[in-house]
Amino acid sequence: MFGEISGVIMANDLFRQGVAAVLQEWEALDIAVKNGFGGSFGVEKARWMEAATVQYFQENDNLEDDEIEDFLATVVNQEFDTIVDDGSLPSVAKKLCWLYAQCINGREDEVRDFVSKSKPCSVASTVQKQASPQPDGDGEVSMEPEGKEEEQEEQEEEDGWEKVTYKKRR
Repeated sequence: MFGEISGVIMANDLFRQGVAAVLQEWEALDIAVKNGFGGSFGVEKARWMEAATVQYFQENDNLEDDEIEDFLATVVNQEFDTIVDDGSLPSVAKKLCWLYAQCINGREDEVRDFVSKSKPCSVASTVQKQASPQPDGDGEVSMEPEGKEEEQEEQEEEDGWEKVTYKKRR
């Protein structure tokens, strides 16, 4: 009996690690946290979301990908005031369901392998780090990088997109 209990605890801990890995890889959540969409407690909300996701799996049997997708969308909307429409929700939900299936079927090695290969997002937070409102000569507010006087130069790329570069003013 003790072996079964310790196996369940180990699988549960491994599933928690897997959920943390998936959510830390999720670019939409990373952007929401880094840009303060969840307020000053964004990091804590992301950690809570990991625990809530594990609990959701534990309290519900036979969850499907779309149910997890709806759960994640609701949590991100309520906690980070964000609607994820980048198409990433189905992929994240599928990974979480796969991880749960691996854990309950005793395939811990596959989960450990997944966790060891996962890499957290490193999306640059341009809103927090680079720009702050600065008044123009007209009294309007523009978003110029702090501490640099630069002018924009727009270049049109071959595919129709414009590349915006900055040059120092002379």
